[in-house]
Amino acid sequence: MGLIRKWSAESVDLVSLPAMASELAAFLPARGAVALQGPMGAGKTTVVAALCKVWGMSEPVSSPTFSLVQSYLPSSEVSGAPRKIYHLDLYRIESESELIDLDLESLMDEDALLLIEWPERAADIFPADGWLLRIGIEQSDGRSFELLRASGEKDQA
Repeated sequence: MGLIRKWSAESVDLVSLPAMASELAAFLPARGAVALQGPMGAGKTTVVAALCKVWGMSEPVSSPTFSLVQSYLPSSEVSGAPRKIYHLDLYRIESESELIDLDLESLMDEDALLLIEWPERAADIFPADGWLLRIGIEQSDGRSFELLRASGEKDQA
């Protein structure tokens, strides 16, 4: 994984999140998978909502904790916006068979951007060329963000 961009806790809070999301959106592809990694309460869904707003969506974004998947259609008038967004929350996934039922691999084949919370639950099928947004909760209650890009090769363990 190579570091693409880092935002410090001092520079990102709820007030500055829209500006950070705008910067983040400029780096992200219109198609592919982005792992959103961070502890419970770090703000993964809040970041997804901010990105969707950058991409011209006015509908509310909610956590797909119980539905597992939410889909959104960004505005076609926003340059570089994905054609479709799938927001996944894999927190409740406990087995590989549940991932198969979710049909995550088919979603990854679509012309869409997948924003995946709790991606470690699907580590075996996460694309080798995926992206990672690591979110940290700092002592000041601020958030730090690191955007990383995979090398395109799966790690050999």
